[in-house]
Amino acid sequence: MTEKVSEGYEPSYQIKGRDLNLYALTSLGFFPLVLGFLAIYNRLSNAIPQKYLDSAMETLVHESGLILSLLALVIVLLALGVSYLLVLNRYFGFEVHQEKEQLVTTKGLLQQNVVTARPEKIQAVVISQSFLRQALKLATIQLVLASQAANDEQDEDLVLLPVLSQGQALKKASRFVKWLPQKTPNLQMVGRIGRWRLLRNMLLPTILLVVSVGVFFRPYGWLATILLPFAFWVGHYAGANSGLAVTNSDILLAQSGHLLTRKMYLIPHNKIQALSMKQTVWMKKAGLSHLEIVLRSGNSQHEEEIRYLPQEQVEKIYQWYRQK
Repeated sequence: MTEKVSEGYEPSYQIKGRDLNLYALTSLGFFPLVLGFLAIYNRLSNAIPQKYLDSAMETLVHESGLILSLLALVIVLLALGVSYLLVLNRYFGFEVHQEKEQLVTTKGLLQQNVVTARPEKIQAVVISQSFLRQALKLATIQLVLASQAANDEQDEDLVLLPVLSQGQALKKASRFVKWLPQKTPNLQMVGRIGRWRLLRNMLLPTILLVVSVGVFFRPYGWLATILLPFAFWVGHYAGANSGLAVTNSDILLAQSGHLLTRKMYLIPHNKIQALSMKQTVWMKKAGLSHLEIVLRSGNSQHEEEIRYLPQEQVEKIYQWYRQK
């Protein structure tokens, strides 16, 4: 990452080629691309005569596991390559700087995109990490904006710093967003019962899906059992990465792990539009509650929910919000 301090001590950042490659290679964009390839195959299969499909399936069944593994590897590598090129095109030459008390980001290879945002429009700062970037101790800094700039972005939030060391995330971001703390307190994470419920909620629908596919499309439908370890991973990840805290400067930290991506929202008290507690009868008996946070985002709103937290913790956060 290249940082410069321009005249007037205004911070700026320009992405290096190495960091851009790292950002592209650790993107999870290849997952939807794999699903896209499968959707294309499904459409093509409707146009190809059934006898040819049966012949191809019979050939695959008799092939060795090595051949099938190589075929799957080719599909994944192709998706990775396409995802890499898309990210490279979008974030090529990424630069952010302050100009007349505004943040200006510039990026793009085939089409340059310039976004300007005023600091007072920043509703929250998001530290985002996919499981890959988490393992490599990398982070992406994003902004939730109450402006048209947020609507103009294809992503949910505006990227401020695409990739940087996890330990340097707040320090670097605070050069652009002055109210950010240099350090954050330890989060109070979801408890054992809450983690179990997040895991259960992911496993039960997956088991029903696997059994249904296996029964109606046997014998090949039982290949869907490979979804079970993945569902376990997603559910466990959600429970292990969800928590809350409040800083001494009245900034709410809300972290969740959704679909193998961890996001920590840092939200000033005065930017929270609404905050509510939600629980079912069974959750109340277990002493659990959800916390829903509403922010302005673009011309609408963004809702972030941290699920299955201890009820006592949620009540403390709710009282903090009401008393300020």
